[in-house]
Amino acid sequence: MSASLETLVPTVYHHDPIFGSTEKLCRTIVHLRRLEKLSHSFSSRSMHPSQSMEKVQLLWEKELSRLKNPEATPSFAEIFKNLTAALKRNLVFSPYEDELNELAMTPDLEKLKNYIQAFVENLRSIQAPPLTKSYLGTKGPTFLVRYFFEGHLRTFVIKWCEDNELACNHLYHELSLYPEQRETSFCRHVFFVPQTLELDFKAKLCTTSKSQSLPLPPETSAMLFDQFYQMTLDLSPGSTDPGQKIMLSEMINGSNLFDFAKTEYVEMPEQDRKKLFNRLGRLAFLDLVAGNLDRLIEIVLTKEGFYQIESIESNPGNVLILKNSSGYSLFAIDNGIDPVLTAPTKEAEKYLVFLETILTLEQFEKWLSENFIASLNQAILNRLEDEKGDVNELKKQFTAFLNDLKAPFAREEFEHGVLNLAKHLLNKHFEPSGLFLNLEEKHPELVALVRSRISLVQKQLLKLRGQHDTSDK
Repeated sequence: MSASLETLVPTVYHHDPIFGSTEKLCRTIVHLRRLEKLSHSFSSRSMHPSQSMEKVQLLWEKELSRLKNPEATPSFAEIFKNLTAALKRNLVFSPYEDELNELAMTPDLEKLKNYIQAFVENLRSIQAPPLTKSYLGTKGPTFLVRYFFEGHLRTFVIKWCEDNELACNHLYHELSLYPEQRETSFCRHVFFVPQTLELDFKAKLCTTSKSQSLPLPPETSAMLFDQFYQMTLDLSPGSTDPGQKIMLSEMINGSNLFDFAKTEYVEMPEQDRKKLFNRLGRLAFLDLVAGNLDRLIEIVLTKEGFYQIESIESNPGNVLILKNSSGYSLFAIDNGIDPVLTAPTKEAEKYLVFLETILTLEQFEKWLSENFIASLNQAILNRLEDEKGDVNELKKQFTAFLNDLKAPFAREEFEHGVLNLAKHLLNKHFEPSGLFLNLEEKHPELVALVRSRISLVQKQLLKLRGQHDTSDK
């Protein structure tokens, strides 16, 4: 089981336990749970948990030094008494109590020394909470993991998810890579989707980003569910029924588009700024085709029962930008397609009409760019209203980005991005029926609907191309 799972995960992720074998995953989650319990115990006991933690660490390190001193002759009983006394004074409970009792039953100074070393490393790992609740997004309890283990920083995201969100994330992941070995690049290198591992505790399945699934042994599934559930109750007591599915995701240490515009955009070279707006144009058009109504362009269903684009606040938090050695990478997160567009509903039919209408507009890309600029500008202004401090002073931090947002080059690059994606949709190597094959068995309706929207857009784009060719003559 574990060896097979590891072969499904790209080699670049094998160093990380959550993307390795099932055994590695289990060890990681059990260790995280121990750290979280230890951290929670300190914070529950004291208004100043760091001080309590420091007291325990200093005393345990002192006893460790005694054990390492060849000239010292400490007794097991004396050291054990000092260690447990420090814990009792500073902890509500100890997640290590059973292990300490086991050590006491078979006194061995060498085992005690190794245990103290491991415990001190754990204390160092929780100088900052190893598990924190994220208040961004509302679709399910989400937690951010960050701790050191054996000299390596471990970071990832834990999120309880509904089936629709998981399926849509797989869909976007495939689109970001499609087609890996064909002539057209489609969205490759335009945007990335964080690597994920999906755990379905009800079906007892483990699924990679590429929609490849393997069975999860019942005892392993039950153990992992219990670990995740207990951690959730500790940090989010109201989440008594978070569901039966979890998505583990790599943590992208970049900035969302709002924060990037505020702090890092001013340092961005001109060529990279152009690439950014071009990529945003491609992603926005892809969202439009797929049915993601809440990212760069806001699409609403009116009271009258039809879809329309509105220049209201967009959601720049669903785009992350990471600076790296080769420039800047754009990540698409929270890739949910509107639920009513994932099944054959009346709304799904109306959305097809909406897409067809947009693509009959003369220079539709210009209309999309106007709405993108207006919506993103409004999102920034609304966020500023929520920030503490003088709004005008805060707005100055966005000067470079807001000025470029109004500049001709930003509009032109966004429009080029829209048209670039449209061009790839018409490439002879791009065939909708070849998409989402691994996803089709579990989510046939979603796959069929997205394929139908892509096919409709292709048909309309071909009509536009024919009209332009006729007018050119």
